[in-house]
Amino acid sequence: MSLLTTEFEEDTLTIHMCGRVDTNNIGGIQNEINEALESNDVSSVIVDAKELEYISSIGLRTMLGIKKRINTFKIINVSDGVYDVFEVTRFTDIMDVKRAHRKIAVDNCAILGKGACGTVYKLDDERIVKVFVDGYELEKVEKERDNSQNAFTHGIDTAIPFDIVEVGRGYGLIYEIINADTLKNVMQKDRGRLGYYIEIYAAYVKNMHHIVFEKDCYPDMKEVWIKKVENSEGDFSDEEKRAARKLISLIPDRKNFNHGDINLGNLMVEKGKAVIIDMEDAVLGHPVFDLAFIYYLFKLLPGFLPDEFCELIVGFSKEENMFLWNRFCEIYFDCKTCDEREVYERELHPYGIIKLLDVLPLYYKVFDAAEGENKKIVPALYAAFKPAVAEFRQELCKAAEAGTTVLDF
Repeated sequence: MSLLTTEFEEDTLTIHMCGRVDTNNIGGIQNEINEALESNDVSSVIVDAKELEYISSIGLRTMLGIKKRINTFKIINVSDGVYDVFEVTRFTDIMDVKRAHRKIAVDNCAILGKGACGTVYKLDDERIVKVFVDGYELEKVEKERDNSQNAFTHGIDTAIPFDIVEVGRGYGLIYEIINADTLKNVMQKDRGRLGYYIEIYAAYVKNMHHIVFEKDCYPDMKEVWIKKVENSEGDFSDEEKRAARKLISLIPDRKNFNHGDINLGNLMVEKGKAVIIDMEDAVLGHPVFDLAFIYYLFKLLPGFLPDEFCELIVGFSKEENMFLWNRFCEIYFDCKTCDEREVYERELHPYGIIKLLDVLPLYYKVFDAAEGENKKIVPALYAAFKPAVAEFRQELCKAAEAGTTVLDF
């Protein structure tokens, strides 16, 4: 039985190793590896050690030989026992060696929240796990973990992820959070204290936005936003793309931390203490990036939805959303009057429209996939969305023509 198999795709050679690698079989293994390297135009090598039980010093030297020949080299799915060999010999200092991810099940775990990228489950009183949708790339999971750890070291209250796991056919990220629930869940269960909870939210967002990074630890907000518009991830005509690009280019340059998806389901709370999760979309730039999302969520969207649909889509009634937005502005902007709040609303409005157009295809996709009783309300939802969105498109282009923005916050 062969101790390795190889596969080549584009410029990457993947070597699957199994069993024991030692002096008894190293000659044949080296020959197979050399043949695979010489037969293909290889620029990167991945050694999948999922079935590898043991590797001797001569096997380690073989790995080092590959590393010297091919600079882009990593070893993945390494068991704890084999990883110890790499670690003790300090090979983990000179090459990329990744442990295998342990497997967990969430079948009997309570769901705390759902989003476009995954679902958050409560594992026990001290841990939650965010399970990403099937097909979500490991590199993106690792990026979210690294972003969270980096934010924490800069003073942002984040939930610290400490383990990437396999859940079914996908990946999960485990966080240690004691007896916590999402802010959205808490608010929906305790609607009599919405003012208290929105104050926690507003104070958290304001403190987060005050943190400035000197180094480019995260992507530039304006570049990310313009790229999203250019790639048509949302629903933009060519004229609207030009308008959005112009408005985004007018945003003052900053290096403030922006979460990128600052919805109520991404804040975990316990006894008044809030920490944030889901850090994959974090960027550096003017706080308008996050604030436009908050404006769209609490003000723009509820403004045109009938009350029964507002509860369904946003999670709160029109009246509750109006209260949440007004109170948020009082805390974040220190607004004392309606006139003061309306100044910020006018500045945020065109950027809130961009946020809406960003996600509009997702809404329509959900509407079109509705079944049973939900399918009956789809025509009414489209009847609410279509005319409002048409008007917003015109307002976006007019705002770009005006070409003035202040955003002095």
